Amino acid sequence: MMSKPIECKKCGKLNKADAVVCWNCGHDIQPKMTPKEAIHSEIKYRHEVLHKKRVRKFWIFTSITLVVVFSIILVNSFYGIMRDIQPEDYLSYVTIKTVDDKTYIEIEFDGVDLNKTKLDLNSIILSNDDNTLEIKASKENPWEVDYAYGYIRARLIITTPVSELMVYDTVSVRFSYLVFSTILEVPQEHLYFNE
Repeated sequence: MMSKPIECKKCGKLNKADAVVCWNCGHDIQPKMTPKEAIHSEIKYRHEVLHKKRVRKFWIFTSITLVVVFSIILVNSFYGIMRDIQPEDYLSYVTIKTVDDKTYIEIEFDGVDLNKTKLDLNSIILSNDDNTLEIKASKENPWEVDYAYGYIRARLIITTPVSELMVYDTVSVRFSYLVFSTILEVPQEHLYFNE
């Protein structure tokens, strides 16, 4: 909505609403403020600017606080759950074998409640004194997972021959939840290779 033009009292010409002097004759259009009024106007302006800055800082601080609190709750919730899973609480086995010229990795866990932890199987980690190999699934070749009553059985087909994997003697399984992950160890005696 446009403001109403101001008429010059000296020459009668119309001027813009925010004009200070007449464009035609140069006569003052806006009334001049007294020193006291100028001081009050300046104080009012500074208060408005300060208020806007305070409101902006308040919302920035509130947003950061909410993000931090939510992150702490999320992390504590996840790791609180994972702290309940101890090595003696579950049984785990990993079998790596060849079937019809394909390498199958089969994982079994008994005692990990996926419904409670909301975990997803992420990868298997093989290692020895010198090297570590992490094997992940892909969209084209995902983990085949069966789960019921705390028992997990998963299978993944890979191209690496079993003979190349037999150099590893330690195995663990990485589970993930959102951006977090946890690694559950598999006893060395429960790692089996079958060519």
